[in-house]
Amino acid sequence: MDLDADGINDILSGCYSQSGHDDMVGSFWVLKGLGEGKFAKPTELMGTDGKLLCVHSKLDDRGAQMTENICTRPFAVDWDGDGDLDIVSGNFKGTFFVFTGEGKGKFQPKAVELKDANGDALKVSGVHSDPFVIDWDGDGDLDLVASSSTGEVIWAENTAGSDKPAAPTLSAFRTLIAAPGQSAKTPRASVEYTKGINDAYYLLDHGKVDEGEAAFQKLIESEPKLPDAYYHLACAYSRRASTMEGDEKEKQIIKTIKALSTAIEKGWTGYAHMERDPDMDLLRDRDDYLELLKSMTASKEPAGPAGSTRMWITDVNGDGRLDIIVGDRFSSGGQMRTDLTDEEKADYKAAMKEQSELQETFSETYGKYREEYEAAVKTADPALSKEEQAKLWRDKLAEPERKAFMDKYYKDMGKINERLTKYKVPYVSGGHVWLYKAKGAEPKTGN
Repeated sequence: MDLDADGINDILSGCYSQSGHDDMVGSFWVLKGLGEGKFAKPTELMGTDGKLLCVHSKLDDRGAQMTENICTRPFAVDWDGDGDLDIVSGNFKGTFFVFTGEGKGKFQPKAVELKDANGDALKVSGVHSDPFVIDWDGDGDLDLVASSSTGEVIWAENTAGSDKPAAPTLSAFRTLIAAPGQSAKTPRASVEYTKGINDAYYLLDHGKVDEGEAAFQKLIESEPKLPDAYYHLACAYSRRASTMEGDEKEKQIIKTIKALSTAIEKGWTGYAHMERDPDMDLLRDRDDYLELLKSMTASKEPAGPAGSTRMWITDVNGDGRLDIIVGDRFSSGGQMRTDLTDEEKADYKAAMKEQSELQETFSETYGKYREEYEAAVKTADPALSKEEQAKLWRDKLAEPERKAFMDKYYKDMGKINERLTKYKVPYVSGGHVWLYKAKGAEPKTGN
């Protein structure tokens, strides 16, 4: 797009998190077009106040605001109908913000969150919201279409009307293309549901297992057809099982497997997530868990896009209807191979135990180092600058005893990982491009 209105197309990009700033920030980058297919070096986009353009210039709430501030995915469009390009951006959290343009590549610094007509924040069911603004239903005004980490494609209709050249009034999201393993009739998770999962994990992470399990149960009661809470309840059960012994532990593990099975039956498709989820570590060498994994991978052909998706909408085949192109990223591997001998399984389990113990020792010691460092920063007089704090931390880690500890940890961990690698399914990563051709005369009824 021609961001600065000089008649030459430019390139606009977001980023996950750019280094060199006090907080994590997914800044926006512009490669100014020079003509003849050439572009200038990328520069970070500044607001009209001369400061870095970002959703939150200061993080008052590092939990919620940080995920709104990173993994930016910008789309330049005249959102408010004033003739100047604005920026609609997605983020890690899965919400959307608009920066109002003032023309010639200048943008107001305040980011405004997109909400539906009821005042609720528009959010994808997963994370990594990727916006595309287009007249999807052919009624003459701009609608919002979006993809996400789940592989779904959804849209929010502009109900303001084409005769009103102002910022769109958007409906709640509706499903265009369901996430793999689901259908367009599968209910979408609400903002409250997603927040409830995050709140439940907060309880688990702070040792409140009973309260965490109860929170997941409440979510299941509120949306019994959604698979997510069943999976996360299984994670809570697994954490409890890890603190048990003997018959009680086995009963709890069976309870965990049952919850996982229910999640899969309800449409849970997060195979890649399960491969990396430490809450599944307790189950990885069990036959019943491996059978569940097999049931999720019975077909070697992927069912649809997954992972970090990006989307484009255009008439691919020239039939006058809008088609959707979705790119994704996938990864697999890392779990224990299913063809190991009993002796190899025993060595795998022993190595996993050694790895867990080594990580626990490291976390405890490293935590003490951080406490000492933070105490030194707090009591410093005069107060230390960011650069001085960073130097202090480097100097403390460089002390002979601490350096020896860190070096030994990385050496020992490297040996354990090398030992485990031969017992694991090799890691594979890549991506697909998916094409969804329009069906029927009206895009909103059949794309």
